[in-house]
Formats: sequence, C-alpha cells, structure tokens
Amino acid sequence: MELLSQLGVTEAYIAGIDTDCCVLKTALDLFERGIRPIVLTHFCASNGGPESHAAAITVLERNIGEPQIIKGDVLPDLET
Repeated sequence: MELLSQLGVTEAYIAGIDTDCCVLKTALDLFERGIRPIVLTHFCASNGGPESHAAAITVLERNIGEPQIIKGDVLPDLET
C-alpha cells in the first residue's frame, strides 16, 4: 500500500481467489487509503463456491460502491 501511495496510484483493478477473503480485504484496504478499487468479478471466484462469491460481491457493493464492481466479461474502457 505504501508503494502504491508513493507512486501516486489513484485506482487499482482487482481480480483473484477468494472473492470473500483476499479480494474483499484488498478492495477495502485500497478504499480506506483513498485508492479507488475496481473489482473485476468475472475474474474472481471463491473456494466457498458461488454463494460465497456472490455474498462478497454484495458486501463490496455496499462498502465501496456499486460503480466499483464490474460484472460480466466486459472490461471497462481503460483510456479514461
């Protein structure tokens, strides 16, 4: 996190395993440090199964905001 701040990073795209653990924690940490987390749900999953993945997405939507959650296999326009 310190390196991201030093580099002036203002947003970060997140993907990985487990949505309900690592992805959730990383997104919340970034958000709390003023870095906009953008979660790419199509590239996330959970060892707990689809229910755990979906629950984590709901928690993320409520905590970091729905616009930061990219659903489906379409990537956002990275030029803006």
